[in-house]
Amino acid sequence: GILTQEQIARITEEGKHPTVPRYSGKLEKIYLHSSGPLREHKKSSGAIVHYRDLQDEGVKLHWTLPPQEIEALSGDTIKLLEISEEYCDEVKQAISKLQKLEWLFIDAKLPEKYQSYQEDLIARIRQCYEAFAEVEPKKAKSTATGWMGFALSLFFLPRDLDEKILLQKLNNAKYLINSLYMAIVDHWKIYDDWPSETKTDSTDYNPLEALTAYLCEEDKKKLCKIIGRNYPDPSSEEEFDDIEESEWKNSELGGTSVRTM
Repeated sequence: GILTQEQIARITEEGKHPTVPRYSGKLEKIYLHSSGPLREHKKSSGAIVHYRDLQDEGVKLHWTLPPQEIEALSGDTIKLLEISEEYCDEVKQAISKLQKLEWLFIDAKLPEKYQSYQEDLIARIRQCYEAFAEVEPKKAKSTATGWMGFALSLFFLPRDLDEKILLQKLNNAKYLINSLYMAIVDHWKIYDDWPSETKTDSTDYNPLEALTAYLCEEDKKKLCKIIGRNYPDPSSEEEFDDIEESEWKNSELGGTSVRTM
Protein backbone atom coordinates (compact mmCIF):
# COMPACT_ATOMS: atom_id res chain seq x y z
CA GLY A 1 0.00 0.00 0.00
CA ILE A 2 0.90 3.67 -0.22
CA LEU A 3 0.67 4.30 3.52
CA THR A 4 2.15 2.29 6.36
CA GLN A 5 -0.03 0.98 9.17
CA GLU A 6 1.42 3.63 11.49
CA GLN A 7 0.46 6.43 9.07
CA ILE A 8 -3.04 5.01 8.57
CA ALA A 9 -3.48 4.78 12.36
CA ARG A 10 -2.52 8.41 12.76
CA ILE A 11 -4.76 9.88 10.05
CA THR A 12 -7.74 7.77 11.14
CA GLU A 13 -7.25 8.64 14.82
CA GLU A 14 -6.45 5.03 15.70
CA GLY A 15 -9.44 3.69 13.78
CA LYS A 16 -12.02 6.21 15.04
CA HIS A 17 -12.49 7.41 11.48
CA PRO A 18 -11.90 4.34 9.31
CA THR A 19 -12.90 6.02 6.04
CA VAL A 20 -9.73 7.95 5.29
CA PRO A 21 -11.13 10.15 2.46
CA ARG A 22 -13.83 11.53 4.81
CA TYR A 23 -11.42 12.39 7.58
CA SER A 24 -7.85 13.17 6.70
CA GLY A 25 -6.60 13.85 10.23
CA LYS A 26 -3.16 15.32 10.69
CA LEU A 27 -1.11 15.05 7.51
CA GLU A 28 2.31 16.37 6.70
CA LYS A 29 2.39 19.96 5.46
CA ILE A 30 4.06 20.02 2.08
CA TYR A 31 5.63 23.06 0.46
CA LEU A 32 5.73 23.75 -3.26
CA HIS A 33 6.72 26.77 -5.31
CA SER A 34 6.18 27.80 -8.90
CA SER A 35 8.30 29.42 -11.58
CA GLY A 36 7.54 30.97 -14.93
CA PRO A 37 5.53 33.90 -16.32
CA LEU A 38 3.11 35.74 -14.06
CA ARG A 39 -0.48 36.77 -14.69
CA GLU A 40 -2.29 39.73 -13.18
CA HIS A 41 -5.70 39.81 -11.52
CA LYS A 42 -7.53 42.98 -10.56
CA LYS A 43 -9.54 42.69 -7.35
CA SER A 44 -12.85 44.45 -6.78
CA SER A 45 -10.92 46.88 -4.57
CA GLY A 46 -8.78 47.82 -7.56
CA ALA A 47 -5.64 46.16 -6.18
CA ILE A 48 -3.52 44.18 -8.66
CA VAL A 49 -2.29 40.76 -7.54
CA HIS A 50 -0.14 38.28 -9.42
CA TYR A 51 -0.37 34.53 -9.88
CA ARG A 52 0.84 31.73 -12.11
CA ASP A 53 -1.44 29.49 -14.18
CA LEU A 54 -0.20 25.93 -14.62
CA GLN A 55 -1.82 25.93 -18.06
CA ASP A 56 0.61 28.63 -19.26
CA GLU A 57 3.70 27.59 -21.17
CA GLY A 58 6.83 27.76 -19.04
CA VAL A 59 5.06 27.55 -15.69
CA LYS A 60 6.43 24.77 -13.49
CA LEU A 61 5.77 23.50 -9.99
CA HIS A 62 8.64 22.45 -7.74
CA TRP A 63 9.13 20.88 -4.32
CA THR A 64 10.39 23.52 -1.91
CA LEU A 65 11.11 20.89 0.69
CA PRO A 66 11.14 17.20 -0.21
CA PRO A 67 8.29 15.36 1.57
CA GLN A 68 9.48 13.88 4.83
CA GLU A 69 6.84 11.15 5.23
CA ILE A 70 7.05 8.95 2.17
CA GLU A 71 7.33 5.29 1.35
CA ALA A 72 10.16 4.37 -1.01
CA LEU A 73 11.48 1.13 -2.44
CA SER A 74 14.92 2.01 -1.14
CA GLY A 75 15.81 3.19 2.33
CA ASP A 76 18.64 5.17 0.73
CA THR A 77 16.05 7.34 -1.05
CA ILE A 78 14.34 8.21 2.24
CA LYS A 79 17.69 8.95 3.87
CA LEU A 80 18.65 11.21 0.97
CA LEU A 81 15.50 13.33 1.26
CA GLU A 82 15.06 13.52 5.02
CA ILE A 83 16.24 16.43 7.13
CA SER A 84 16.93 16.54 10.85
CA GLU A 85 13.69 15.94 12.76
CA GLU A 86 14.71 18.47 15.44
CA TYR A 87 14.74 21.31 12.91
CA CYS A 88 12.07 20.16 10.47
CA ASP A 89 9.23 22.29 11.90
CA GLU A 90 11.47 25.35 12.09
CA VAL A 91 12.53 24.90 8.47
CA LYS A 92 8.89 24.63 7.37
CA GLN A 93 7.99 27.80 9.27
CA ALA A 94 10.86 29.68 7.62
CA ILE A 95 9.84 28.44 4.16
CA SER A 96 6.23 29.45 4.74
CA LYS A 97 7.23 32.98 5.80
CA LEU A 98 9.64 33.43 2.90
CA GLN A 99 7.10 32.31 0.32
CA LYS A 100 4.47 34.72 1.66
CA LEU A 101 7.06 37.51 1.70
CA GLU A 102 7.93 36.78 -1.92
CA TRP A 103 4.32 37.29 -3.04
CA LEU A 104 4.02 40.41 -0.90
CA PHE A 105 6.97 42.00 -2.74
CA ILE A 106 5.75 40.75 -6.13
CA ASP A 107 2.42 42.53 -5.56
CA ALA A 108 3.87 45.62 -3.85
CA LYS A 109 3.60 48.98 -5.59
CA LEU A 110 6.94 50.74 -5.21
CA PRO A 111 8.62 53.73 -6.88
CA GLU A 112 9.69 52.81 -10.42
CA LYS A 113 13.28 53.85 -9.75
CA TYR A 114 13.53 51.00 -7.22
CA GLN A 115 12.38 48.30 -9.67
CA SER A 116 15.83 46.69 -9.80
CA TYR A 117 15.87 46.54 -5.97
CA GLN A 118 12.45 44.91 -6.01
CA GLU A 119 13.52 42.27 -8.55
CA ASP A 120 16.79 41.54 -6.74
CA LEU A 121 15.10 41.28 -3.32
CA ILE A 122 12.49 38.87 -4.69
CA ALA A 123 15.32 36.81 -6.18
CA ARG A 124 17.12 36.76 -2.82
CA ILE A 125 14.01 35.60 -0.98
CA ARG A 126 13.54 32.80 -3.56
CA GLN A 127 17.18 31.84 -3.26
CA CYS A 128 16.75 31.54 0.51
CA TYR A 129 13.86 29.07 0.40
CA GLU A 130 14.97 27.23 -2.75
CA ALA A 131 18.14 26.28 -0.87
CA PHE A 132 16.03 23.80 1.13
CA ALA A 133 14.97 22.08 -2.10
CA GLU A 134 18.55 21.15 -2.98
CA VAL A 135 18.99 17.42 -2.53
CA GLU A 136 22.62 16.47 -2.04
CA PRO A 137 24.29 13.22 -0.96
CA LYS A 138 24.65 13.04 2.79
CA LYS A 139 28.13 14.13 3.87
CA ALA A 140 28.11 13.12 7.53
CA LYS A 141 30.07 9.99 8.35
CA SER A 142 28.98 10.03 11.98
CA THR A 143 26.47 11.87 14.17
CA ALA A 144 26.86 12.88 17.80
CA THR A 145 24.36 10.91 19.90
CA GLY A 146 23.53 10.40 23.57
CA TRP A 147 24.15 13.23 26.00
CA MET A 148 26.59 14.93 23.62
CA GLY A 149 24.03 14.98 20.81
CA PHE A 150 21.38 16.29 23.22
CA ALA A 151 23.68 19.05 24.50
CA LEU A 152 24.54 20.19 20.96
CA SER A 153 20.89 20.32 19.88
CA LEU A 154 20.02 22.19 23.10
CA PHE A 155 22.36 25.03 22.07
CA PHE A 156 21.32 24.83 18.39
CA LEU A 157 24.72 23.46 17.42
CA PRO A 158 25.05 20.91 14.59
CA ARG A 159 25.56 17.31 15.53
CA ASP A 160 27.04 16.41 12.16
CA LEU A 161 28.03 17.97 8.83
CA ASP A 162 24.55 17.64 7.33
CA GLU A 163 22.99 19.52 10.23
CA LYS A 164 25.67 22.18 9.86
CA ILE A 165 24.63 22.76 6.23
CA LEU A 166 20.93 22.78 7.20
CA LEU A 167 21.46 25.25 10.05
CA GLN A 168 23.40 27.57 7.74
CA LYS A 169 20.44 27.66 5.35
CA LEU A 170 18.08 28.26 8.28
CA ASN A 171 20.26 31.05 9.68
CA ASN A 172 20.38 32.73 6.25
CA ALA A 173 16.56 32.70 6.18
CA LYS A 174 16.30 34.08 9.73
CA TYR A 175 18.84 36.82 9.00
CA LEU A 176 16.96 37.96 5.90
CA ILE A 177 13.59 37.97 7.69
CA ASN A 178 15.03 39.93 10.62
CA SER A 179 16.71 42.44 8.27
CA LEU A 180 13.39 43.10 6.53
CA TYR A 181 11.81 43.88 9.89
CA MET A 182 14.67 46.08 11.05
CA ALA A 183 14.41 48.08 7.82
CA ILE A 184 10.88 49.03 8.91
CA VAL A 185 11.74 49.69 12.55
CA ASP A 186 14.87 51.76 11.86
CA HIS A 187 13.57 53.46 8.69
CA TRP A 188 16.40 52.33 6.44
CA LYS A 189 17.06 54.57 3.44
CA ILE A 190 18.16 54.01 -0.13
CA TYR A 191 20.71 56.68 -1.04
CA ASP A 192 20.57 57.63 -4.71
CA ASP A 193 24.33 58.23 -4.91
CA TRP A 194 25.11 54.75 -3.55
CA PRO A 195 24.85 51.57 -5.65
CA SER A 196 22.89 48.47 -4.71
CA GLU A 197 24.85 45.82 -2.83
CA THR A 198 24.42 43.52 -5.84
CA LYS A 199 26.19 46.01 -8.12
CA THR A 200 29.36 46.76 -6.17
CA ASP A 201 32.10 45.42 -3.91
CA SER A 202 32.42 48.78 -2.18
CA THR A 203 31.73 49.20 1.53
CA ASP A 204 29.26 51.99 0.73
CA TYR A 205 26.13 50.44 -0.73
CA ASN A 206 22.39 50.18 -0.28
CA PRO A 207 21.27 46.82 1.20
CA LEU A 208 18.38 45.23 -0.68
CA GLU A 209 16.36 44.96 2.52
CA ALA A 210 16.20 48.77 2.70
CA LEU A 211 13.46 48.57 0.08
CA THR A 212 11.12 47.38 2.85
CA ALA A 213 11.07 50.88 4.33
CA TYR A 214 9.40 52.12 1.12
CA LEU A 215 6.43 49.77 1.31
CA CYS A 216 3.06 51.34 1.98
CA GLU A 217 1.84 51.14 5.58
CA GLU A 218 -0.64 48.36 4.77
CA ASP A 219 2.10 46.20 3.25
CA LYS A 220 4.40 46.88 6.20
CA LYS A 221 1.67 45.63 8.52
CA LYS A 222 1.19 42.55 6.34
CA LEU A 223 4.92 41.86 6.48
CA CYS A 224 4.96 42.10 10.27
CA LYS A 225 1.99 39.74 10.48
CA ILE A 226 3.72 37.23 8.18
CA ILE A 227 6.86 37.10 10.29
CA GLY A 228 5.01 37.23 13.61
CA ARG A 229 6.39 40.57 14.80
CA ASN A 230 4.61 43.67 16.11
CA TYR A 231 4.18 46.55 13.72
CA PRO A 232 5.97 49.60 15.18
CA ASP A 233 3.39 52.28 15.87
CA PRO A 234 4.65 55.56 14.32
CA SER A 235 2.95 57.63 17.06
CA SER A 236 4.80 55.66 19.76
CA GLU A 237 8.08 56.21 17.92
CA GLU A 238 7.46 59.97 17.71
CA GLU A 239 6.65 60.05 21.44
CA PHE A 240 9.85 58.15 22.20
CA ASP A 241 11.87 60.53 20.01
CA ASP A 242 10.36 63.52 21.84
CA ILE A 243 11.28 62.02 25.22
CA GLU A 244 14.79 61.20 23.99
CA GLU A 245 15.26 64.74 22.62
CA SER A 246 13.96 66.25 25.86
CA GLU A 247 16.37 64.16 27.94
CA TRP A 248 19.24 65.16 25.65
CA LYS A 249 18.42 68.88 26.04
CA ASN A 250 18.16 68.52 29.83
CA SER A 251 21.53 66.78 29.97
CA GLU A 252 23.04 69.55 27.84
CA LEU A 253 21.65 72.22 30.15
CA GLY A 254 22.84 70.36 33.18
CA GLY A 255 26.27 69.96 31.66
CA THR A 256 26.45 73.67 30.81
CA SER A 257 25.63 74.76 34.38
CA VAL A 258 28.30 72.48 35.78
CA ARG A 259 30.97 73.74 33.38
CA THR A 260 30.26 77.40 34.19
CA MET A 261 30.79 76.93 37.89
